[in-house]
Amino acid sequence: MKRRDARYEDASDRQLRLAAVDVDDLQVMSALVQDSLFMPADIRHLAESRQLALLLNRIRWERIDDRRLGGSYERVGSVLLVSDVLSLASTLRDQGDDSVPYSLLALDFLPGEDGGGRLQFRLAGHWDIAAEIECINLLLRDVTQPYTALSKKLPEHEV
Repeated sequence: MKRRDARYEDASDRQLRLAAVDVDDLQVMSALVQDSLFMPADIRHLAESRQLALLLNRIRWERIDDRRLGGSYERVGSVLLVSDVLSLASTLRDQGDDSVPYSLLALDFLPGEDGGGRLQFRLAGHWDIAAEIECINLLLRDVTQPYTALSKKLPEHEV
């Protein structure tokens, strides 16, 4: 019997595909990527095409109340693509330790002129990524099958 790699289509439920084109959409997307993890190598700024791409391991917040998970929760590999990026700035930690993941807490938008502004990726540990964007134009798409999170616990935040 010939073996093949798993495909997302083999999963029993549908992958998430979501676009954000205004502040309301961005708030929904921010909630869905909250507590996503990504490695420093999973960030790509494609300056020529004016895009920023992040490969995230996000919690499937849209399925968190699904009782058949038996008390654990799922993560899924997702791509977050930001288009119309004019410039990029960050306060990321020294790249000396690339083995520690970043944790994405929220996406914020500070409006500027003519629909543009600053898209801020708030990260745990007082690090941030900020993109000056021409307009809100983001896509979030799951690209792997869901998997049970290794910790089997939801992240906890100080209030």
